[in-house]
Amino acid sequence: MTTFDYFGCTYVINGDGKTVGLYDAQNVKGKFFIPSQVEYNGKSYLVTSIQNREVDVHRWINKLGTPGYYRKTGEKKICSPFTSQTYGGDPYFIDGPTSVIIPDSVKELYPCAFYHCGSLKEVHLPKSITKIPWRCFKETGLEHIELHEGISVIEKEAFSGCRLEEITIPSSVKSIDEAAFNYKLKVVNILNEEGAILIHPEAFPSGVKINYLGKNGAKKAASAEQKKESTPAQGATIDIEKLIKAALVDGVVTDKERSILVKKVKEAGGDVDEFEMLLDARIYEAQQKNGKAKSEPAKPKAEPKPAKTASASKPEPKPAKTASATKAEPKPAAKVSGDFKKSAVSGGYTIGITADNKVVVNKGGKACDNTKAALREISEKVGFKVDPKWNTQQLGSKLVDFINK
Repeated sequence: MTTFDYFGCTYVINGDGKTVGLYDAQNVKGKFFIPSQVEYNGKSYLVTSIQNREVDVHRWINKLGTPGYYRKTGEKKICSPFTSQTYGGDPYFIDGPTSVIIPDSVKELYPCAFYHCGSLKEVHLPKSITKIPWRCFKETGLEHIELHEGISVIEKEAFSGCRLEEITIPSSVKSIDEAAFNYKLKVVNILNEEGAILIHPEAFPSGVKINYLGKNGAKKAASAEQKKESTPAQGATIDIEKLIKAALVDGVVTDKERSILVKKVKEAGGDVDEFEMLLDARIYEAQQKNGKAKSEPAKPKAEPKPAKTASASKPEPKPAKTASATKAEPKPAAKVSGDFKKSAVSGGYTIGITADNKVVVNKGGKACDNTKAALREISEKVGFKVDPKWNTQQLGSKLVDFINK
């Protein structure tokens, strides 16, 4: 299994050598736009799945009366890319993403893809998803999700333990498995006739109200869906898609540009909230292509101030610096002595572990931008076997010990 880091997340290269899956995103917080493409060693890969990981299970035991003592049991547990190690068999979720936008390139969600992401409140599913797998959104903070036409299967415990109170099941769904929904769910709207879907007797919690809307309900929902999808074309005199592309030339959308786009969406009868989410995703992807992506979308750029009159006494503003002048200076290398609690030198590289366990890799007097990639390169040269489950801190520490043997 070959993995690599890209903007704070780890991706695994699939067997076809052309696509990847999101594998580890434990440090993601707030609004997360999953990219449709990532770069590694000068090659572009299409992101086609959100996968899961195997992690060690810790069991809590009482050792000489010490509370909170635990040890590894050798067991493995499947968990979400957004959770860390498991304690007592259950994933230990961290302060992760509050909303996730999945691109159309993603064709598959793995079981437990978002399991135990307690902070997750909303998800935008692409039309390419046809199945909600086992425990995919179990015990998340999910309050709302729109299931589109094209989804055919909702597997066991897919939304178990969520905060959903109402859900609409599209007519394309053929089966809903045991405990697929429970906890707070009160209303289920099924866009099909009774008996047209295979529903497990315990798919929904007791007392839930089920509305079978039949063919008329399905047609009504399809019409509403078409209205949303037609936002960039119908009812607007100017093509909204062209406006978006024009606004995103520099990777940023101003307040004025955003207000114009929202106005056009309203005129076309579209959903403004959904459009805002999709626009933020487009901004993020545009910034990635320009090499400016961050974990949060950039703030809208300020509107230009009106020009000063000739009588103004203050000097004219200086011209903006050129792109070549604004490039960040290379990071200085950390000193070998005094800065690290332990270090090692190999093939022109210096690996240092700081007092707070941060890993620093220097080469030729400069700090390496991609620490984990540099550690893997060193490991390959010195014959050190890397466990793909190790994070950067674990890999750095073990590699230093190996070199210093």
